[in-house]
Amino acid sequence: MGGSFLALALPLKLRIDFSQMPPQFTKLLNSAFLRGGGWAFMARILSALLVFALNALLVRMLSPSDLGFYFNLITVVNFCVVLSMLGMTQALVKLIAEKLGLGQASEAKQLSLLSLALGLLGATLTGFIFLALSPQLANIFSNPGLWQGRYIALALIILQVLQRLSAEILRGFKDIRLAVLVASLLYNLMYVVGLVLLKMFRLASLEATLFLLAFVFAGVLAFALQALWHKLSQIEPLAKRDGGLIEQLIQLSMPLWLVSLINFVFTQADIWFISFYRSSEEIALYGAAVRLVQLVITPLLIVNAVLPPYISEYHAKGQTRALEKLLQMTSSFAAIPALLILLSFLLFPKPILGLIYGEFYSAAAAVLVVLSIAQIVNVLTGTCAITLMMTGYGYLIMRVSLMSLLVLIISSVLLVKVWGMLGIALSFSLVLIMQNLILWWLAKKRLGLWTHANFRFKGFQDILRIQ
Repeated sequence: MGGSFLALALPLKLRIDFSQMPPQFTKLLNSAFLRGGGWAFMARILSALLVFALNALLVRMLSPSDLGFYFNLITVVNFCVVLSMLGMTQALVKLIAEKLGLGQASEAKQLSLLSLALGLLGATLTGFIFLALSPQLANIFSNPGLWQGRYIALALIILQVLQRLSAEILRGFKDIRLAVLVASLLYNLMYVVGLVLLKMFRLASLEATLFLLAFVFAGVLAFALQALWHKLSQIEPLAKRDGGLIEQLIQLSMPLWLVSLINFVFTQADIWFISFYRSSEEIALYGAAVRLVQLVITPLLIVNAVLPPYISEYHAKGQTRALEKLLQMTSSFAAIPALLILLSFLLFPKPILGLIYGEFYSAAAAVLVVLSIAQIVNVLTGTCAITLMMTGYGYLIMRVSLMSLLVLIISSVLLVKVWGMLGIALSFSLVLIMQNLILWWLAKKRLGLWTHANFRFKGFQDILRIQ
């Protein structure tokens, strides 16, 4: 990670000593990886602060009922986005990084353009299917907003698909700076500014908020496409189109697509179950806790924003030991701030919720504590899922995710009727812990790589010498 991350994460006097590391690993840490890590760190920290402001504004601008409708609509739109992208996000990072590592920049360019065309086609088809099904979805979720906001939702689906694919293409080119700007920072900044303006001019409403969201994504996409055009225009096109590229992309994307769909349903099933069984007010309470607990995994998201192309490149070159040291080092650094955030949530859940969202939302304190404990296990096990995905074991993640989803559905149906939203939180947390431990073990069994945070392993002590 960048020097600023180390200074915040470890308030000790540290001397970096790379003499014990392989030469190629030293070069990595001294150049692109640190620069990318620094940008990812700063973007995630700024995004976390902006998300604080964003959530605080939303709960004060929308009624609990409207906020519940908003969360439902965004969840359905995000599912359509995942469905439309055909699993290409992680596949693009892997393939583009591999092509560039082998000196095949023209093929990387063709893959980029091909993925955007496929994404636009998929988003358009999925969007019109959503339009046709929006009356039925509104009845299923008891949310008239799914019908009233159907055209905005269509625009959001298309804009988000192209925005996310653009960010992953930039990440594949190892331009972490632009990738993190496009993926989250610009969106959060523009959205917060827009919400402030709506509040200042007394224009706050569910409809105005959704229109603003579409406008923000359009602005981010315009920036992303301009950045991509500048980067890709410097690369010579292939003299002859390679039909094998689309076969490679689809072959790698399909299992990742299924994994993405299963994981999305897994991460959103708790909101859906509350929608089926509980009131819109409880959806708002639970959704507020879910968004706040994302702070716990912010350090891991920073790592995940930087590592994928390096995992793919190191694995392709057979540099297993250097890769394991990189994974454990970054997991260790990511775990430290996550533990600090978790401790604050465990000690002061009600005051934190009340301060950020208002007194009404302090009722979600128990949910916040339960979800935080599960996410810290996610952080401590490290980047096991990303590592398996970027090394060709997407099918294993798919099997584990499908098993986890089935367990989640069964346990949620049983617990939601007894303990309401707390039962959903318990079910989700236990299954998430189980899933992460299985993936962590599989990374060791199939790849020989431990990905967990380990503050005492020799590589960590070699790199950081405390004076």
